[in-house]
Amino acid sequence: MYKRESVEAWRKNGKSNSKKLIEYNRKHGPWNKGKKGLQIAWNKGLTKETDPRVKKYADKLPKARVGMKLSKEHRENIGKGIKGRPAPNKGIPISEKTRKKLSKLFSGKNNPFYGKKHSKENLKKMSINRIGKATGSNNANYLGFDIEIYKKKIINMYEEGNSTYQIGRKCGTSGGTIGVYLKKWGIKLRKNVYSIKGFLISTDGDRVRSYPELLIDNFLFENGIKHEVERVFDFKKRQFKCDFYIPELDMYIEYWGIYHNEQYIKRKEKKLKIYKKLGLNLFSIEWNEDPIEKLKFLIPLCAKKQRVLSA
Repeated sequence: MYKRESVEAWRKNGKSNSKKLIEYNRKHGPWNKGKKGLQIAWNKGLTKETDPRVKKYADKLPKARVGMKLSKEHRENIGKGIKGRPAPNKGIPISEKTRKKLSKLFSGKNNPFYGKKHSKENLKKMSINRIGKATGSNNANYLGFDIEIYKKKIINMYEEGNSTYQIGRKCGTSGGTIGVYLKKWGIKLRKNVYSIKGFLISTDGDRVRSYPELLIDNFLFENGIKHEVERVFDFKKRQFKCDFYIPELDMYIEYWGIYHNEQYIKRKEKKLKIYKKLGLNLFSIEWNEDPIEKLKFLIPLCAKKQRVLSA
């Protein structure tokens, strides 16, 4: 029988005999049996540079594990053990410095998926996983409705001049998603005419915020109707902008492009009240109306006004 003191001495001096330790532990239990409180590991604070035992173990371990593979049962047990456990970095934002390091570390040939392709089976699984709730998927990013029901309506809205972004806002999804479905339905997408800052550039160089507004601006320009974009007017020490202003008629034009967003509707109602209180000449165009048809009355009206002014 070996005394406990001698076992601890072996550990301290790095001369422990594994067979003797195993035999001792079987008979008497682990070395810290019966001890209370937190036990400090013998190798705490030691490194390869400061302790030969740590160096010996560190040098041996990688070589010992070369070619070692875990059994299927072992992998399953590990999976069960960590299932449901939150990631250690959950909720901790990654710094910009770390992002750059990770990007550099996994870019190009360093990326584990570099030069590889998903198998047909995996692609099919990924497709099914993204289809949505209607097909029984648990994907949390599903649209929440069957977009095929609104196929004709979406196509009509796009052909009327609405952008994919605008349609997406009305449908509660992204413009990219709408673009994907339009391509799927065989609709050729218009060329992107957005400027760097996200505005649309009209024929006369005006910057507008949507395709219907682009149609309005081009219509006014092509028919020689002088106009201003986003003219500012004041109300109770606050500034507001209108979509278009016709100086010849002292007319304000507003295109109300959204109908389903509560905040937008509240702002619209507030703005309409301001127009009324200020007594401004407002002409409104709703999202489901043809802006060109609504504005055709301006052609003879402005032409007559211009003749009077020129005379």
